[in-house]
Amino acid sequence: MCFFAGHLKVFLLTIHVSLAEAIASLTRARIEAALRLADRELRRFSITRPRIAVAGLNPHAGEHGLFGRKKRARSPAIETCRSIYHI
Repeated sequence: MCFFAGHLKVFLLTIHVSLAEAIASLTRARIEAALRLADRELRRFSITRPRIAVAGLNPHAGEHGLFGRKKRARSPAIETCRSIYHI
């Protein structure tokens, strides 16, 4: 599912599931697949070099571990895709 609002395009990794299911579904393979899909679809809309930002589930994920370190399990997917998809 995605939403378009002016220049902002938002792609969702999960839809219509419980929070526990959403968290459990955040696997490296699923994140990488979602980034590939977002890149491909943005190019279909004539965006030749999409810039993709990834929002964390935990709004405090960047607080140097003060509120937990769950983001570290997701970072490898982002790092793998960073050079490919201009994240």
